[in-house]
Amino acid sequence: MQKPVSSNIESPVTQPLAAAVDSGVADDVLSQLPAILWTMDAELRFTSSRGRALAGLGLQQNEVVGRTLFEFLGTDEANHPAILAHRQALAGEMVRMEDHFGQRDYDVTVSPLRTTAGEVTGVIGLALDITLRRRMERAFRDTERELLGMTVGSPDYVLEIDSEGRIHDVNRTFPQLSKEDVIGRRIYDWIDESDIEKTRDLVRACFETGQVHREEFAVYDPDGKRFLFDSRLGPIRVDGQIVGAVLMCFDLTGQREIEADLRRSEERFRLLAENMPGVVYLCRNDETYSMLYLNDPVEEVTGYAKEDFLSGEVSFVDLFHPDDAAEIERRVDQAIAEHSAFHLNYRIRHKSGQYRWIEERGVALNPEQDSSLLVGYLADVTEQRRAREELQTGYEALQRDLAASESMMQDIVDNTTAVVYMKDLEGRYLLVNRQFLDLFHLKLDNVIGKTDLDVFDEEFAIKFRKNDREVIEAGIPLKFDEVAPHDDGPHNYISIKLPLRDATGKIYAMCGISTDITERIRAEAATKNEQVLLRKLLAVQEQERRLIAYEIHDGLIQDVVGAQMMIERVHEKEVPADGNGQHGEGDERADQLEAARGLLAGAIDEGRRLISQLRPLILDEQGVIESISYLVEEGRKEGFNVEFEHRTEFDRLPALLEGTIYRIVQEALTNVRRHSHATNVQVRLTQHDDRLRLEIIDDGRGFDRAAVPTDRFGIRGIRERARLFGGTGAVESTPGQGTHVWVELPISVLEESPGVS
Repeated sequence: MQKPVSSNIESPVTQPLAAAVDSGVADDVLSQLPAILWTMDAELRFTSSRGRALAGLGLQQNEVVGRTLFEFLGTDEANHPAILAHRQALAGEMVRMEDHFGQRDYDVTVSPLRTTAGEVTGVIGLALDITLRRRMERAFRDTERELLGMTVGSPDYVLEIDSEGRIHDVNRTFPQLSKEDVIGRRIYDWIDESDIEKTRDLVRACFETGQVHREEFAVYDPDGKRFLFDSRLGPIRVDGQIVGAVLMCFDLTGQREIEADLRRSEERFRLLAENMPGVVYLCRNDETYSMLYLNDPVEEVTGYAKEDFLSGEVSFVDLFHPDDAAEIERRVDQAIAEHSAFHLNYRIRHKSGQYRWIEERGVALNPEQDSSLLVGYLADVTEQRRAREELQTGYEALQRDLAASESMMQDIVDNTTAVVYMKDLEGRYLLVNRQFLDLFHLKLDNVIGKTDLDVFDEEFAIKFRKNDREVIEAGIPLKFDEVAPHDDGPHNYISIKLPLRDATGKIYAMCGISTDITERIRAEAATKNEQVLLRKLLAVQEQERRLIAYEIHDGLIQDVVGAQMMIERVHEKEVPADGNGQHGEGDERADQLEAARGLLAGAIDEGRRLISQLRPLILDEQGVIESISYLVEEGRKEGFNVEFEHRTEFDRLPALLEGTIYRIVQEALTNVRRHSHATNVQVRLTQHDDRLRLEIIDDGRGFDRAAVPTDRFGIRGIRERARLFGGTGAVESTPGQGTHVWVELPISVLEESPGVS
């Protein structure tokens, strides 16, 4: 074991390895390193241990992490060379020594592990296994013939061959082969055919001259994979005589592949640089940033050809805007000092005299040197910057408009009479309007973030939450009838609830708009009661009409008919007839009787007309279908072509409903007779399930509905009769195109109105 030799010079090997260890990106490479690399913290506790040579000590990668150096060595003796070397490294010195440990010889370098600021935070060590070298040195001192036996464990291929190239021993072979497969065969069995001749010359020269010769040749493994070796062939002497040769083969395959990759990478870089829309450069970090490489787009960006920059005739420093130059230099120097990339935005003067905005990104290639090289990319972003400024201006205007819209929307929400609210998926309130707070006597702080159970009694809250969940699960707007507590008792609400979705379509909240319909329900109930009352009054009226009609028919009409018959008998008895059976003329008494008979006949017709107007007897006796048929016949007598079409399933309807239908037809035909000047009239009565549709259509002159005087009750009366029975109706007419009256009535309405028959 040698005494440690210290130095203040940082190791050119261990410091880059320290960076690789810290970066965490070289684990695979370090694990294959033909050495041992370790790091320790300030307490000399292992933080990593990597390298293929760990296997020589029977250790796995990072197996000793967490153990101290003293535990590893089995001693804490201060003068132990290894302990002393590590303590010197902690003091900032680099120590190199040779050590023997675990029956292996190592060339050891221990260096301080520093931060970028230069602070020592630990130790990094590198141990190269020189066991083979030492053994070979000892073997050559004893006998050159024993050299090959000491090559076991070498990372390279070491073979003992004779003058014919036949292998007598080998330290290791391809994984597919054993030593037995190799020993006794010639090296030419694996060498590329194109390299066999020069390899023969190599062997011949070694045995003839007794000198070490060097050559590169290619070898194929059993799977056909090609390897390139850097080979050194030296003689083995016994008592001064050459009895064999040692062939040491160093695998260059990976190195050549790396070199080829580098060449390809350089070509790709050049191809990429020449085709990029921006400027790619390589320059010195001097006062003018002297250019070593530029691609063609620099002329489009600056107006100057790349040759102007490469020759030094023009520099970017000459083009910097005076207000930007100092900041550019400061930022670049700062990035170099911090070993980081720089990102700049500045202005340059184009050859045309205009200033253009430039965006640049770059990095120093060797920042530890004052004359570091800079590589980077820059582009003209003048138009993008102008567009960005315009976009920013538009965005700010949009923000102002949005703020105004939000304020307007808030005003609308706060001033609507509806209750507006928003809840998250857990039922917590996110927003409520002023109406919500006023109605339920709440403050905003007592609502936001709270659930319905916190705000309302349980019986209301549970129902609200159930409806909210239904909306969220359905994912569509839904309408609900809800009840909420008020000072004067529960109020009825119509609530429209809808899910709110984010940009991805995911539901994140629920919004509700609830309108108090209590007054409307009360008004509807009052209207319904009023309609029932009116129907009852109408029923009473119809009953009175029926009674009056019967009184006229059975009383007055019968008396008048009897009087007419008596006048007829008196007339026949008192006024003699001539020979032809005709009564004489000029008799005053006969004339009086004739006049009385005429008056009585007119009274009978008027009585029957009154009966028809009050309540036609046929309506009670035969129903609404026959009654409408009677009205149709009366219309035909007055010169109209009236057609009646009916498709119904009922036999009879409630008397009040039959009377209403009859009155509507009667009123419509009266309007046709008085105003339409129509020739043809169609009356249709059809049944669809529990609804009746009545239509009266004429081909008369029609009318302008807007010009109908408000005191005309005919059209309004039809609509009101329909509404009274829960139906709808309308009169549609256009001047010159006739009139269409239609009414739809529910058959079941009277079943919901007790006391009406």
